Amino acid sequence: MKISTNVKLSAQCMSCLITRQMENLKDVASEELKSAYMREVFQIIGAAQPEDTAPVLIAKINVIHQKYFGRAYSFEQLKKDYNHRMLEAEDAVRSRIAQSDDPVYQGILYARAGNYIDFGAMGSVSDEKLWELIDTASGETLDASEYSDFTNQMETAGNLVYLTDNCGEIVLDKLLIEQLMKKYPQIHVTVIVRGEPVINDATIEDANMTGLSDLVPVIGNGTKIAGTSLKHISKEARDLIAAADLILSKGQGNFETLNNSGLNVYYMFLCKCSWFVTRFGLEQYKGVFVNDRSLGRDIS
Repeated sequence: MKISTNVKLSAQCMSCLITRQMENLKDVASEELKSAYMREVFQIIGAAQPEDTAPVLIAKINVIHQKYFGRAYSFEQLKKDYNHRMLEAEDAVRSRIAQSDDPVYQGILYARAGNYIDFGAMGSVSDEKLWELIDTASGETLDASEYSDFTNQMETAGNLVYLTDNCGEIVLDKLLIEQLMKKYPQIHVTVIVRGEPVINDATIEDANMTGLSDLVPVIGNGTKIAGTSLKHISKEARDLIAAADLILSKGQGNFETLNNSGLNVYYMFLCKCSWFVTRFGLEQYKGVFVNDRSLGRDIS
């Protein structure tokens, strides 16, 4: 697949931002209110700088939404539901991973499959599709060169920072981290979650609920941006990332905000929206595992 990363905010992303906002207004009766709100949305998009990404603009749009319509829809109960569902499957998936020939490889496949639980990129999540992706995860593959480079680096790495994405998904992240710590006992893992609730992204509350914070240190990144924008996150999070020997980054939002950063980061996600399908040349819901330094070249 050919990876295209030259454009931070594509025309497709801008169109999607507008479409999503219109969908959010379907229950608003006042045409005057909708018109005023959308004018401010257009202003935010029109004023975007070349380095701006969709997650950063969404955070700005959310502020405008709150000004016009009050608090945005809460995903709190939905997040608890998906955490519970994945916790119910935890032991079975852990067993599948442990019994495989390469538990780290399988752990990556399962953690990547969990990236489907994303109400930001897709708007809705199909339980049928979720379990299909998890049930078939073990039959997926990783780019051989990328995985070899990753495991070679893990042999000598001291500090790993793991950037999470969504609720529920972090149960599978926990299972991968367990295998990484088992195979590479010298590694110190720190997990960074979102600093405040945003869509269904994982926060400290989700890490506590799923037992992730019992396994490794977990911190919030200090923002409600659905990604890891280095100039917006807290100094603590930025320093941890800068000092890391390796970074594992989950999800499209983290990719959008970090790609071409020059960091030693491995991106792990499913291609869910049309722009990611286009830029990676993959079918929808196919997975990516790639290092930042490989962006712009062909990988299998």
